[in-house]
Amino acid sequence: MARGLQAHIASGEFETQNLSNTAWSFSAMRIVNGPLLPAISAAAVSKIQELSMQDLSNTAWAFAKSLIDDRPLFDALASASVPSCAEFESQT
Repeated sequence: MARGLQAHIASGEFETQNLSNTAWSFSAMRIVNGPLLPAISAAAVSKIQELSMQDLSNTAWAFAKSLIDDRPLFDALASASVPSCAEFESQT
């Protein structure tokens, strides 16, 4: 399953919501697949300006939850989030 997802992600066909939801799902299930999350990271960084606020927060949560220190991804997420910080709402 992960290999098929990785190939689909690498093809550029994955929408931004699908990237963040896939990362979130695998992290929530505590599945850290070696090549899958780096593929999601690369795709997310290349589409960073297209990610919604929900995509940004879900992706950040997923990689933090998986304890993956992906500095280029976190830098891109932070840069994309700063202009929209006032629009974020906390969840309880």
